[in-house]
Amino acid sequence: MKRIYFFLLALSVFTFSFAESTEIQGNLGETIVLNVGDTAVISELRIMLVSVNDDGCGTKRECYWSQFRDATFQVWQGGKDLGEITVSRGSRKDSIMSARVGEWYLVLDTVDGDEVETPSATFKVIDTALSYTR
Repeated sequence: MKRIYFFLLALSVFTFSFAESTEIQGNLGETIVLNVGDTAVISELRIMLVSVNDDGCGTKRECYWSQFRDATFQVWQGGKDLGEITVSRGSRKDSIMSARVGEWYLVLDTVDGDEVETPSATFKVIDTALSYTR
């Protein structure tokens, strides 16, 4: 019986450890959805979703606290590492929903981490912050 449990544990660790990430080709202004670990290539940018921090209430409850709905992206332009960028759709006063990356802006649309198996973020890369309309 112990062997079966060990086998199932090893299989689940192996499956989780070697889950394949996806690389998506996108365009400026196009809405992109990435799961944690996935990468989008838009113009000269490579953008990988590193993590999601979502302490929201999901769709089933009403929140009575300041929410975190943050997405952290690793960004490269050409061969240059621009580092990690965190943008937020939270209800906190320090929430910033867009960040400049090279000559463009990464604008966060939604973050899904609560009530989902695979955390994800939806965003766009646009030419100027002024062109962003919802």
